[in-house]
Order: sequence, then structure tokens, then C-alpha cells
Amino acid sequence: MFKNETGISKVVLNGKMKFAKGAAQGSLSRAAVDWMSFQVSADLGMPGHSTDECLKQGKKADFVSRMSQWEFVDADRCGSKTVRHAICLLGIEDFRTLAAYPNLMFNKMIPSFDYAIVECSAELLHNRTFLGQEDHKLEEDYYKNMINVLYPKNHLNPNFKLECTPSYKEWFARDYPL
Repeated sequence: MFKNETGISKVVLNGKMKFAKGAAQGSLSRAAVDWMSFQVSADLGMPGHSTDECLKQGKKADFVSRMSQWEFVDADRCGSKTVRHAICLLGIEDFRTLAAYPNLMFNKMIPSFDYAIVECSAELLHNRTFLGQEDHKLEEDYYKNMINVLYPKNHLNPNFKLECTPSYKEWFARDYPL
């Protein structure tokens, strides 16, 4: 795994490799991207690494970066009434709902399907970030209290206890305008 094992601890060299699965998209710190390896193997010491403790408890962490509306059965449950690879294609009819989500990005937008949703979502995020738009203010506390944000920031603190049940209502469990 390492081109040069000099300086690599015995724990890493002789330990068992842990793998975890998750969404293809991810949000990584610059330090993690520069270091880039296996994200849930704490023994490797990746900056900003995550943990598999909540997965072991059968609990999923909310996604930091991207909202995806999975739909395996009925495309009519999508605002656009269109599914691609089991994910609702987002159209302008979804904009009111997207504006209420706390997520930073939205999946799946295809400009050739509906360019308006791409343009309007970009403007929404710009307005929230730089113009202080207040209609659906960006929920900073939502992000600050996420499991996958709290763990990397606090795991070295001996008093930190990982809570796998979030203190907030996860975005997919909220009621949104349709």
C-alpha cells in the first residue's frame, strides 16, 4: 500500500485494514485530499478521517454535501417525474423544495434536461453565501452538529463521546414543500 514504509507506524503496517461503504460523493478537507487514502481507517491517521462506529450501530450519518432523492419505484414521486439511475432528476418544479433543504449541493441536475434548476440553484447558494439571503437561511448549526463534522474535529479529545443519533432533524426526515 505504501511506496515507502519509512516512518509508517507498526500499528498501520501490521494492523487490519477496515473498509466501509458509502455514497460516491464526499466532502473532504484539503488536508485529507492532499493525504488521500482510506477514510475510515483511523489507524492510518488521515487528516479529517471519519469513523465506522455509527455504521456498526446500524446508524447512518447525514450527508454533508449533496442531497440525492433516491427513487427505486415510482418516478411520479419526483417533482420532475423523471428518474435516472434510481435518483430523481431535479427540475425547476423542485426549486421551492430545494430552497428549503440545508444541503450545499443537489444531485441530480442535468443542464440539457432543465437548465433553469441549475441556474436558480447556483443563484440561491450565491445569495445565501454572499448576500445574506434570509428566506431559507443556510443552516450553519446543521453542519456544525453533524456526526461527520463533530467526529473529525473532536476525536482526539479524551472527553469527546460520539453520539450516533443526531441532535437535529436530518434533512430527509423533514417535511418540505412539494
